[in-house]
Formats: sequence, C-alpha cells, structure tokens
Amino acid sequence: MRNQNRLLIGSALVEIGGGLLIILFPSFMLQLLFGVPSNSLAVMVAQVAGIALFTLGIACWSARDDAGGPARLGTVRAITVYNGSVGLLLILFGLTGRAFGIVLWLFAILHVVEAVLFAFTLARREGKSQDGSGDAMAGTR
Repeated sequence: MRNQNRLLIGSALVEIGGGLLIILFPSFMLQLLFGVPSNSLAVMVAQVAGIALFTLGIACWSARDDAGGPARLGTVRAITVYNGSVGLLLILFGLTGRAFGIVLWLFAILHVVEAVLFAFTLARREGKSQDGSGDAMAGTR
C-alpha cells in the first residue's frame, strides 16, 4: 500500500502540473509533445485534455488517503488504464511518424512504466485478497 501511495502522489503531482501547463500553454505543449503546428481546434482539444489531466490528478491526490476502499481501487484502476493506453498510443504515434516531438518518447515510456508499476500494486493487492491477508475490502467483493 505504501508503494501505491507514492505512485498516487507522484501521479497526482505530474497530472495536476501537466494539466495546468496544457491549459495555460496549449500550443507550446502540443509542439513539445507532438512536434506539429497547432490550430485553434487542436488548442481547444488540448485545453479540454488539460482539464481532464488536472481532475485525474485531483482524484489520485484524494485516493492516497483512502485505506483501500472502492474509491481508491477505482482510481488506481483508472490511472493504470490511462497510463497504459496513453503510453501505447504515444508509441504508435512515434512509430508511424505521426508525431515526433522532443519529449514524445520520454512521455511514452514514462506512461508505460507507470502503468506497469500501478498494475503490479493491483496484482499484489488481488493476491493478498485471495489468500485472506488483504485489506478490509477483501471480504466485500
């Protein structure tokens, strides 16, 4: 649970910070990540995505205090799927030549690594729940 707390705190800080940067500087962030010029539609979509990242960060920050209840589990599952999906999508963009920003590969790998780390904490939790040594939620499934 302690490792998961650290991951949640780290994710919260990164997503809140990243979300704010995208909201405030969408064209710059699009250029940095994707390496393509932005138009007004791309800027608007980026700002909506920035708000989504910001709120995902708030959810991660809030889940760190949950002792293992359904809200925490849902947040951890969501951030795991988010990180894995975004990481794989960024890799696809890079491999197909659709994006080539300065930080594309760094962000792609960081998202995949974070997804794997979160998935590992989920697997450990599930393993503990199945053998009876898990948290209080183990008996409520």
